[in-house]
Amino acid sequence: MNTARSIRFVSLVLLLIAVPLLASCGGQVQQVVVTQEVPVEVVVTKEVVVDLAPKPRNGTQFVVAMSMRNDPSQETEKLYLDQIRKAFEGFGAKYIECSGKSSAVTQANCIDNFIAQDVDLIAIWPVDNIAIASSIDKADAAKIPVFTFIATVPADTKAKVTFSMNVDNAAAARNAGNALVKALTEKYGSPRGTVLEITGLMTEGNAKLRRQGFHEVVEKYPDIKITEKPGDWDTSKAATITTDWFTAHPDTDAVYVHSDCNYLPGVESSLKALGMWKKMSEEGHVIGVGQDGCNLTLYDVKFGYWDMSSDFAIGDLGRVFTYAPLQYLKTGKIPALGDGIVDTSTYWKFAVVANDPDAAGGLVMYINIVPVTAFEANDPRLFGNQFQPEPNGLTVSYK
Repeated sequence: MNTARSIRFVSLVLLLIAVPLLASCGGQVQQVVVTQEVPVEVVVTKEVVVDLAPKPRNGTQFVVAMSMRNDPSQETEKLYLDQIRKAFEGFGAKYIECSGKSSAVTQANCIDNFIAQDVDLIAIWPVDNIAIASSIDKADAAKIPVFTFIATVPADTKAKVTFSMNVDNAAAARNAGNALVKALTEKYGSPRGTVLEITGLMTEGNAKLRRQGFHEVVEKYPDIKITEKPGDWDTSKAATITTDWFTAHPDTDAVYVHSDCNYLPGVESSLKALGMWKKMSEEGHVIGVGQDGCNLTLYDVKFGYWDMSSDFAIGDLGRVFTYAPLQYLKTGKIPALGDGIVDTSTYWKFAVVANDPDAAGGLVMYINIVPVTAFEANDPRLFGNQFQPEPNGLTVSYK
């Protein structure tokens, strides 16, 4: 930052003063020159450059610490973390990780260890976005900035979050809700029917938002009846829930999943076993909506077995996240409102910093969320087509 510094000093200036004097002889007037010192204040303005960029706390190398919500068992999670690690190491930082193992207590211990190691920056993918607030405040007390990944911490926790990056989970869930209402209206002539909702891990902010956005839409229609079952992001749980529910309630019209990456393999296998996996054009089709857009989802959407999804730019989330913390390490500043990334080569095209009054810290970078139907499922830029193997939206025939 540039600042103007004023420097004041006094200079003594010699003034020549002409004084008329009466000469002693002859009464003639003579002019005599008198020398006098007069103080004059002089102001000099100088531009002083102040470097706000942080310096490594250990004096030699930045240390960046990442705590993810659990062990990266899925390929999507591994992709996120690989991109994050490569970005920080490419900058020259030392990168360390500690898994929350789906436990808020375990993740709190991770943060305590990071603080004890005197790291320069902490990134968190929260297990519990409320419980993590106390750990964030500990980091703030140690003057360590905290950046949250794919999640925000509620503003009412007053946690000192430096910056957050998230996908607009609520917007994607509203996409799913609108698609469901449309499909039920086409089926019955009005928005009515029964729906099974398989939720995520409901301590997580993302799961809460994927429920919230969906219910914002469907609860406007009292004839749509929803039953919620917790899947906890577990594919096998989703399969068991689907089998048990549709065995007992075979007339259920639809299923909404908080993550088709996690749940669709289990839902599909269960409905196939029950003889209920049918195309949208066939009698008895179970309407399916969700979000994430993995390969199997795009495959099923393309061939009409699953109604819609939303693409979350999963293949780019890691690199988009590092935009803000890397800017901080380089300049000491975080992105401002309206800043962002434009990449027209991608399906999502842009990510922008917005002010979220519900998020601690306020500023959140949101990546653009795009609905995917059968018309878009074969786009090669979609995550499930670009980063994952077939079957996906590029597959030619359905098996």
